[in-house]
Amino acid sequence: MKTNLVSEIPLAIVSGLLIVAAFTLLYTNKIDFTQVTLILGLVAGLWGVKGALNAPSPQQQETLQQLISQMISVIEAQLSPPTPARAITSNAYIPPEVRQQLGVPARASAVASDPNAIKSIRVDIPTGGNPAFPDAPQS
Repeated sequence: MKTNLVSEIPLAIVSGLLIVAAFTLLYTNKIDFTQVTLILGLVAGLWGVKGALNAPSPQQQETLQQLISQMISVIEAQLSPPTPARAITSNAYIPPEVRQQLGVPARASAVASDPNAIKSIRVDIPTGGNPAFPDAPQS
């Protein structure tokens, strides 16, 4: 990007004067913070217009587009989900009709082919006192 001192120097002077004036008026309570932000926004807008006027040449735009497309392809490659290395197996019961629809072989559910094979386990948890100290007084 080529800098043009003819436009840089007056813009820097005007921006500096606007910033100093904004904070001086804020300090003397002539304006509040809302007007200061408007003035600072005007300064930023002036620099934005100057930056837009110094836009890159067509050759630089083409180079930038190539770099951006390379960066996007690298990001997409990093964000794409990895392919699983092996199939996930499960010992859960699969009903025969679902197994046929999914194309799962019969041996995949041979461990628990009977839905009643897995029994529930009952665990009694004491509700009062500390089980580590059964003789301790209850509060």
